[in-house]
Amino acid sequence: MPLSEKRIEEIRNFVDTDYSDCPPLTDEQLAQLQPCHLVKRRAESETVQLDSDVVEKIKKSGSGWQKKLNDFLRKSLASGLL
Repeated sequence: MPLSEKRIEEIRNFVDTDYSDCPPLTDEQLAQLQPCHLVKRRAESETVQLDSDVVEKIKKSGSGWQKKLNDFLRKSLASGLL
């Protein structure tokens, strides 16, 4: 069940600085954290030309190769490669 706009606004405006019941995370745990997004991304269909060896390698990574490719591109964009 999707969140209402009102509930999303309440969550965004929530302020709580009492973290006394939360144990601190180790460096190892922090390194494993990944971004979480409340909004589901809308897929857009585009036609691109990729070299055949690249397509082969991507598809050999198994099921979910499109998600893996999206994740890779997203990380590349976030790191400033493009």
